[in-house]
Amino acid sequence: MTINSNELSNARIIQSKLVYLINLPESVADETTVKSEEYFGQYGPITKCVVTKNSVHTAYQAYITYADEEDAAVCIKACNKFVLNGNELTLTFGTTKYCNYFLRGNTCPKPECLYLHEFAQQSNIVLREIMPHTKHIQPTNSIYDNLKVQITQPNISNKKKLPIAKVIRDRALSQQIYELPHQRIDKKGKYGFLMEGDETEVPLHMKALRKFSSPKDEIAEIPLIHYESIMSELVLDSWLTDILQFQLREEKVLVFSRT
Repeated sequence: MTINSNELSNARIIQSKLVYLINLPESVADETTVKSEEYFGQYGPITKCVVTKNSVHTAYQAYITYADEEDAAVCIKACNKFVLNGNELTLTFGTTKYCNYFLRGNTCPKPECLYLHEFAQQSNIVLREIMPHTKHIQPTNSIYDNLKVQITQPNISNKKKLPIAKVIRDRALSQQIYELPHQRIDKKGKYGFLMEGDETEVPLHMKALRKFSSPKDEIAEIPLIHYESIMSELVLDSWLTDILQFQLREEKVLVFSRT
């Protein structure tokens, strides 16, 4: 689909790292509180936060910019429709517009211009006629659609005021499979798993284990002669208790997946 310049001047451009929050209660309506670990800071580093009062209602609204677009998607999934201090929160991706100077091919004279000065992906462009009918705005085929998130409600013990979110990934992509224990701190993903394609060199003892078993299999077998040498390397590795359990037999070891 080709979009002409007139349509682009009126279009809204979805910002994948920006969360637009509506109906924020007054008790939470300041940047420091919003960015705290008890609230929206738990989902990832926040690079910018602006809180403003709604001109019509007593509630507030906030624009929260995360350092990573996945964090923004997790935040929306966890908190949209959550009731905070009596207010039902509405969260969606924030939008902006193209700078008119940019669309005309001219240099923008405003050093603090808040509009876009580069073309966005077409999947992030929402035309004006669609906007009034769109309650939840998100890019087409976005990371939001592809994320699987496990949500736990906040309580006194976890000291969080908003739902706790954990991204569910394929266990075969876990950093616990590909990393030695002392290497995990540097390579560990935010939610405990590496993204696909981020795997580092597989340690030799992990290669040996994966030769005979996979976390995706229900039951696998390891010859007893190989099991002892593998276990000597894995004895301090929490991957054992996290993903697999072992059952010794006379000439082989059965490996059961916990996933």
